[in-house]
Amino acid sequence: MNDLIRRIAVREGIRPIYATTGHATTSVVVDATGYSRALWVVQVGDMDALAVLEMEVQESATRAGTYTDVTSAALTDIASTAGKNKPYFIDHAVTYNKPYLKMAGTCGTARATVSAVCILYGKNGIVRDAYSSAGEIVDL
Repeated sequence: MNDLIRRIAVREGIRPIYATTGHATTSVVVDATGYSRALWVVQVGDMDALAVLEMEVQESATRAGTYTDVTSAALTDIASTAGKNKPYFIDHAVTYNKPYLKMAGTCGTARATVSAVCILYGKNGIVRDAYSSAGEIVDL
C-alpha cells in the first residue's frame, strides 16, 4: 500500500455541488506535471427527473491559459433514470506540454449532485522548472 501511495497523487477535481439547470460544474485546476496518466473518478449522486449531465476533461499549457477538450475524455448523456447514484471513470494520457487539467460540464433540464477527484499516476520524470515552461528530465 505504501508503494502505491508513493506512486500516485490524488487531487480535488469538483467540489460536491448540487448543479442547477444549465449550471457549469467547472473543476479546480489540477497540475499533472510529472505524471503521464490521469484517472478522474466522477461521483454522480441524486438527479431530478429529466436531468442530463455532460462532463469533459480539458487541458492547457498554463494554469490560466485557454483550455481545450481532451479527445475521448468525456461523459455524455448521463440521464437521471439510469445514471444517478453511480461512480464514473475517465482515464486518459497527460499531454506533457499541457499538464494543467480540469473537468468542465453542465447539467441540463434539471438538477444533479456531482463531485470528482483526479488520480495522477505513471510518474514520467518530467518536472517543470518554477521559472520557465520548459521541462527537464530528472530521476524520480
